[in-house]
Amino acid sequence: MGIFEKMKLARTYQHVYSTETYKDTMRCAEKLARESLALLEAKSPEEVDRIGSLVQGLAHKINDAVADDSPLVAALSLLTAIRILEQNIQTQVESLRK
Repeated sequence: MGIFEKMKLARTYQHVYSTETYKDTMRCAEKLARESLALLEAKSPEEVDRIGSLVQGLAHKINDAVADDSPLVAALSLLTAIRILEQNIQTQVESLRK
């Protein structure tokens, strides 16, 4: 890769990292990871095993769902799903607080 291609790639990354979509997606992913792992830490070993089995099953379903799509489409779909899931959780939390 030449210097011009590297410069173009760097500008592309800089642009992406500065978008609100990127920032929102990263915020949602970090929040879901942090809160999910904290909740998992408080579970008993039996519950952790049960949750692990459920996660494996869902991971297989997700893999099957995106298997026929291009990697870019699959990645964007998963990132969008993370944002939607985090927003839905926030809505449920807010409704429980009322």
